[in-house]
Parts: sequence; C-alpha cells; structure tokens
Amino acid sequence: MAVSEVHLNRAFTNNVFSSWRLGSDPAASLLETVPLSGSVRRKEQQSYDYLHTRLSLLANRLYQLGEDLYTFLEESDGLSLYKYTNDVGLHQVVALGTPEMVTAPGVAPDLECSLAAVQISDDQEQGSEASKLFIASNGHGNMVLITESGRSSVIPVSQSAATPALQPFIVEAAYQVLPGIVRVVLWTIKDKTSQHPASCVLSLATLCYDLDARKAHLKTLHSLGQSKLPPHAVVVSAKDDAVVLAIDPADPHAPAGSNVGLGASGLPDDAAVDMDDDMPSPRTLRAAAERLAQYTSDTQETASGAVSTVFSDLYSEASPADEAANLETDSVVLLTSQASGITREGALLGLIDDVDCAVVSVTCSSADSPASALEHVASIPAFAYVATGKPQRKFVLLGKPGRKVAAVIVEANKFAFIYNSVQSDAPNGIHQVLDLGLEKNTN
Repeated sequence: MAVSEVHLNRAFTNNVFSSWRLGSDPAASLLETVPLSGSVRRKEQQSYDYLHTRLSLLANRLYQLGEDLYTFLEESDGLSLYKYTNDVGLHQVVALGTPEMVTAPGVAPDLECSLAAVQISDDQEQGSEASKLFIASNGHGNMVLITESGRSSVIPVSQSAATPALQPFIVEAAYQVLPGIVRVVLWTIKDKTSQHPASCVLSLATLCYDLDARKAHLKTLHSLGQSKLPPHAVVVSAKDDAVVLAIDPADPHAPAGSNVGLGASGLPDDAAVDMDDDMPSPRTLRAAAERLAQYTSDTQETASGAVSTVFSDLYSEASPADEAANLETDSVVLLTSQASGITREGALLGLIDDVDCAVVSVTCSSADSPASALEHVASIPAFAYVATGKPQRKFVLLGKPGRKVAAVIVEANKFAFIYNSVQSDAPNGIHQVLDLGLEKNTN
C-alpha cells in the first residue's frame, strides 16, 4: 500500500528554540576498548559504482539484539560470529569456517556479511535447544541458519533446482511464520547497464528447517520490487506475517540517468536533493505564499486617512497554526533511518522538517489498527540544519523518544556529537562532544 503523506503532530514542534549549547565532556565510561581475536570482516572492493561504494563505506558491522552486540571476525581458521555482552565481554558464538566462493558465470561482486535475528511471536513455542535463531550470509550468495543456545550450531540452507539461484545478497530481516518455516527479507545489487540504472532488488525468501535433522532448504523466492537505494527501513511482524518497507522505488524499465518517480513507499531519494543548497523547504514556501496572499489584493482601494505600512518576513519560522500538518511525499527528504535491532520489530525515520528533524516511528499494521504503520513521535529542533552542515558525518543515530539522548552524529574522523532531548518550550538544547580516540580516517 502506498503512503501518500506523513501526518506531523505540531505539539512536538519547538517554536522558541534558539541554539544548541556545548555541555560538559561526556563520561569516560562511555568508551571501552575491546581486544579482538581477529579482524572485522570487510569485503574487498570489487566494484566502484555508487551502490557498492555506499554499502562498503556506510555498513555498520555491529548487530544489536537487546543489550547484546554481534559482529563477524575474520580469523586464521575462517569466519566466526562473535557476541559482546556487558557481563562476559566478547566471546565466540559459532565458527562459520572458510566460505565457499560462488563461481557461477555472471555472478555479481561479493557483498558484506549480514545477520538477522529470527523474530518469533509469543504464541509460537520453541524447544529448549534453540533459544535464539539467526539467518546469516557471508556475502557470497550463501545462507545459513544459526542456533544459539548452550551448544550453538550452523545449518547450511540448501537450494533446490526449482528456485532461482541466489546472487550475493544482504539479509535484512527474518521472522517465523510457523515452527519450521521462516521468511527472510533480502536484497542484492543489480549493477548499472547501458540501458538501465543500478538498483537494489528486494526479495522475500521462505525457508523450511528441521533442527533435529539439522536440515534447511530454500522453498520459494518472491520479488518485492526494486529500489534506487538500499532499503531505509524494513519492519516485519511474525504475528501478522507482514512486511513494511521504506524504500525509493525504482522503475526497472527506466533508462540510465533518468529521474525515477515516487512509488509504493512514498519516500524520495535522499541523494536526489542537495541538502546544502539555499532552497527553502516546501513548508517555508507554503507559509510564505500564504502570508504574501494575506497582504496582496487584485483591487486597488482608495486611501482614506493615514496609510499604514505592514512589513512581513516571508521566510520567518511559521507558527503552529500556519504550518502544514502533513508532509506530502513529494516534499519529504530523509535525513536518517534506524532499525530497532536485528529483530526488525520497528524502525525510526528522521525526516527533514524545515530546520527540524521529525522522528517518525514505523511499525507493521495489524487488523486492529490498519493505519498505525507511521506515527510522528518526536521532533528534534534545528537538528536537520546541524546534521546537514557536517560534511564528515558518517552515521546519524536517533535515540528512543522520551530518553535523555535524542540523537548522535558520528563523524568519519574521530568525534561523535551527542544531542540531548529538548522540551518543546525550551529555548536552548545541550550537546556534548565525545572524542572516540580513533586515528584519523584517510578514506
């Protein structure tokens, strides 16, 4: 279902905000150095087009599940999945070994490793052997089912001749429909040709597995369409067997270099708009047009008495009554997106709302609340202006609404900027600068 507009709650808008002020240095306990037994797995650069380069530079190789963090490490005996917990530290979950290389002709370049936790609804009972299930890919077109319990194991997912051969792909989300049946949202990069632009192809795979027999196979593979960029957000619901995608739909028949219009997700290309130019936002232009019309008339009135001069600032911040309550999809610009861990139960989108950042929650609709997929839950004053003014930003992270930290900007070189939550009637906000203690990145 297409989303035509995003409703904004103007009660979150701070109309008296003036500036962000520098606070005290963050506590040193925010940083902890963890020794690694191997190197963090990074794919070798095999293609230098935009999508492959974007994935290589912006991939976050930490996967969060609750309070735990997972990552892939390359060791002398091959690839391993590691887990970090506050009480135990870093320890190995399972060894994946040396991956089998895909040698089929015409196969696309390798992608990054990826991991998704299988979301399981509360009404589906699981045996004690598999307390947690994961779907992982080594980036070579292979998929494995990982069980994490007292004795973790790896079950390769086989493919039948009836299913299409998988190109190298990224595992985005996974959920269990019934015991023994898992659906996996994945995507791969379709390289640019002389006739068509590059795009990301999204698919929904259905797997069948048997933990006792230690077998798993790919049953079906269905297309979910194409996107101009990797999906901004993927949210799944095991209870409702539903998937929500926030993407930039791509026309598979569009010639290379053409402008592709909006599609099912209703979110435009975040790279299609130069956020550093001086063009006022659509909301400011609408407010300016309304104010101009207020003091403009097609008929000339006869002056009687003293003539009063009324000045109006067309580009001043609009009041809540003047601001549009909805953002139309053709004027939405995405600043950032963030999933709520690798179970993909929800996600947050940061939308540029004039100089502010509107935080929108994405959840799966259900039969009881079919219109609950998008909800404006918070606004961060002047944060869009600040974030777009930092050319070295690598990650823009959003905090959970109502918590102390509203957002964090991590730069490519050595600093992270922490922005605390601000009340809607507070004239100033507090931000802190955290030195990550890293060597300067020359990339």
